[in-house]
Amino acid sequence: MKKSIKPSDSYDEEKLELAEKEIEEKRKLPFDLKNEIFKSIFHNLLIAIIIMVFLCVVNVIFRFLDEVSFEIAMKYLALFIIIITVIVIEVAYRRQSKRTALIGIELLLISVFSLYVPYFYLMASPFFMKLSIVVPGLIAFYYVIKALLIFKSGEIKYHDDLSDVKEILKEEKKSYIDEFEEEEEKKTKKSKKKENK
Repeated sequence: MKKSIKPSDSYDEEKLELAEKEIEEKRKLPFDLKNEIFKSIFHNLLIAIIIMVFLCVVNVIFRFLDEVSFEIAMKYLALFIIIITVIVIEVAYRRQSKRTALIGIELLLISVFSLYVPYFYLMASPFFMKLSIVVPGLIAFYYVIKALLIFKSGEIKYHDDLSDVKEILKEEKKSYIDEFEEEEEKKTKKSKKKENK
């Protein structure tokens, strides 16, 4: 719901409309920031797609290979994912990037999962077969929620940086609590001086 400011005698309508338009323009995300946010979302969705492809490959390998070949293929696939995970974590460490580190942790969880996949599939209990159908949905749900959170956090950060409240608070040197504490310290110093005399 848009609030409109009613002009008083000192303001004319044109200045108010111009001010409202300027405020509305400042609230919109800049093109560069949108691109940065969408790039981050794209990277996360790309990782989600890679994980989905991984799970599909595991299902296809399981359907077409015998147990021994399946175990060997899964070991190589797990080794490949672990190598990629180590590379991603190393890159995150060198760049000091929290987002890349989070992606590395996600890949680490997938690589640990991939080590246990042969045992899940070879047990072939109905629970694990149902789980193999549900897990991709949960992963997709996780990445959709993560994409929404990335967008919202970028938007909130932009609006927080836009706000003048932080600057006003920085300019305010002392709060009333600080002033009260200083007065108490002065009183205690005066009383100590009187006692010493």
